Amino acid sequence: MSNIARSLATQKRQYNSYHKEIKQVAATLVSEQGYAIPQTAEAVGVSTHFLYTWKEHIEQEQAAQLAG
Repeated sequence: MSNIARSLATQKRQYNSYHKEIKQVAATLVSEQGYAIPQTAEAVGVSTHFLYTWKEHIEQEQAAQLAG
């Protein structure tokens, strides 16, 4: 194995974490204000996959609060 490959194999992946407020604002822009997910995701600096997930999670939380 080359030095580069060995170095890549031993490096830990760094994950970004986002505050709940950022997730809520981004999801609100999409669900309540009609912004498009691709443009919102780009503006926030996340993938569209993350934004879809955040939106779904926040909508589920809101539905649970209304039901409970």
